[in-house]
Amino acid sequence: MELIIVNNAGIGGEVGKLADYSIEGYSKLISVNLNGVFYGTKFALKQMEKQKFGCIINISSISAIRPIDYCSIYSATKAAVISLTQSASNEYREMVFLFFFIINLFVYL
Repeated sequence: MELIIVNNAGIGGEVGKLADYSIEGYSKLISVNLNGVFYGTKFALKQMEKQKFGCIINISSISAIRPIDYCSIYSATKAAVISLTQSASNEYREMVFLFFFIINLFVYL
C-alpha cells in the first residue's frame, strides 16, 4: 500500500505590524501553519520508513517568497514549511521517498 499525504494546514491570523501581534495570535499561527505540517510529516515518515516508500506534499503560500505587508508571522510560517520540506527531503534522500512543496497563489480581482 502506497502512502501519500498532503499537508494543507493554514490559517490567516492577525493583520498588523509585527510589534502589535498578540502572543496568542502568534502561537496559534505557529501551532496550525507550522506544527500541523510538522506532525503530519513526522507521522507519515514513520509509516513510510516501514513500507520503504511514500510521498509527502506540503502546501505553502506565495507569501513564503513574497511576504505580505502586515502578515509577517503568516509569511514566516509558510517559508518554514518550504524549509522543513527541503530539509526532510535531504535527510531521507537515501530512501525512495518523494517530497514536494506547492506554493499556492491567490489571484485577487
